[in-house]
Amino acid sequence: MEQAVLWTWIPSPGFDYCEWKMDCLQGHIIAYYQSSPIFVSYVVEWTDNEGASAAWVSCRNTEIRKNLHLKRGTRGQWWRENSLLPQFEGLADIDLGISPATNTLPLRRLSLAVGQKAELTALWVRFPDLSLARLNQRYTRLRRDTYLYESLESGYTAELRVDENFRVITYGDVWKRVGL
Repeated sequence: MEQAVLWTWIPSPGFDYCEWKMDCLQGHIIAYYQSSPIFVSYVVEWTDNEGASAAWVSCRNTEIRKNLHLKRGTRGQWWRENSLLPQFEGLADIDLGISPATNTLPLRRLSLAVGQKAELTALWVRFPDLSLARLNQRYTRLRRDTYLYESLESGYTAELRVDENFRVITYGDVWKRVGL
């Protein structure tokens, strides 16, 4: 399953181009974000059963140029470059806060039936500074092609419409897929 997806960012000019491969997604975002142009490159490796195993993220705007490399060990521990991150041990999912691409990973892994819901904690990469945090989330499958995403910390919610491979078609009023 190798395909490319293009989303347009609804709040202001911007695009997320993502290539899907068997165990990897790779993308680039160009957008006007938080009152500044931003360029993001990302790669996330994963398996459907175990979740994310690594991520590489590069982010730059007029004030910030940052790079991030995360890797999950065989016992569920996360590393940032050579530093162990014990606060994220056991987390299976990475949430790139600026991209709809990483929502697909828990949806595929959880494989919820219509009416089911699941709570999880993701390793959240925030933008533009690439800081990391735990993010408690809930996904509820409303229909065959629709999920409700909830951030349990902030109360933020969005309906996600997905295709048969759980790739996001629409992410609330934030992202809309324009090409596949």
